[in-house]
Amino acid sequence: AIIRKGGRGDLHVFPAFGSYYYDFNCQPKLPDGRNNPLADVRVRQALVMAIDKTPIVRDVGRLGQPITTDYIPPGVFPGYTSPPGLSMNVAEARQLLADAGYPGGKGFPNLSILFNTENFHGDIAVIIRRQWLDNLGIDVDLDGVEVKVFGSRKHSHDFSISRGGWYGDYNDPSTFTDKYLSNGDNNDGLWSNKQYDDLCAQAAVETVPVRRFVLLSK
Repeated sequence: AIIRKGGRGDLHVFPAFGSYYYDFNCQPKLPDGRNNPLADVRVRQALVMAIDKTPIVRDVGRLGQPITTDYIPPGVFPGYTSPPGLSMNVAEARQLLADAGYPGGKGFPNLSILFNTENFHGDIAVIIRRQWLDNLGIDVDLDGVEVKVFGSRKHSHDFSISRGGWYGDYNDPSTFTDKYLSNGDNNDGLWSNKQYDDLCAQAAVETVPVRRFVLLSK
């Protein structure tokens, strides 16, 4: 409201060196032993493509946060091109979900969104839950916990879907890409891809900056 009314001298809004997103547990089994539908890339893509981020920024963030499909914040590393991710496409999301064996959400197991109850994370989870229900026919539970429990469960991979986010530690794209190495200590969803690991390994020894950025972008 302060910004809409013209602002004030002591209020400053500026971009952050990070992104807000959701983590999916990518292991074949969920923590409770059930088969994990999120191990199928089509399901993960469907969930992503069924989200409209506009109301999250407009109604929760309310600071004009840029809406993006990128994991690495675009434009923060001179010379580096951040490849775009998946944009909203409900029709394609529904088809992907059907191809994965859950037409209209039928037969999809009960999952939950893990988040810490501080700040606005619960408000975002409510919006995501409603959109997945409306757009895909998938109904998930909301699992709000205090921040210490949240951190412990994230690090021990005790979740199906979880709110996530990453702020860069140093001025290079690898501060983001290294997070999802198969053996990465911060790879909360345990996603693993040999081609990804190989590209990061090649980038780690590449001495020509332009070629190194191309490897990291891939």
